[in-house]
Amino acid sequence: MSKKLVTGCILVGAFLYVVFVMGASYSPEEISFAYEPSSCTYKLLGGATVFNGEQLIIDVNAIDPDNDPISFSVTAKPVGLAINPNSGVINWTPTIEQLGLHYVDVVVRDYPPEGSISLSDSGTIVIQVYRTNEAPILFPCGG
Repeated sequence: MSKKLVTGCILVGAFLYVVFVMGASYSPEEISFAYEPSSCTYKLLGGATVFNGEQLIIDVNAIDPDNDPISFSVTAKPVGLAINPNSGVINWTPTIEQLGLHYVDVVVRDYPPEGSISLSDSGTIVIQVYRTNEAPILFPCGG
């Protein structure tokens, strides 16, 4: 029987798992899990938490080894989130409808001299939005 090796990356919440599944039938004794960052192209830039209605500011940093000008963009984002293309600062105030996990894919691209190919790098920021808790209100007792 020939053995087959399948690898993949799974993001569960803010945790990244790299999975190796060995074997043709994938029975439980043939499945193993291991963390091997070099086998995964997923780049987790970081995580943040925020309450709905509060402003979130994240400063994404990048450099270009050739000192070419760079710009930032996002290719996946929740509604209302924006990134400054020059500074890389992300700004977002989530609404009550946006509770839960959000994945923001950030891209940085360089602008080399004419004749050179523009290159980019990308990664993901995981943002958890929690519900703002409001204090209970007491009412006068009726008589």
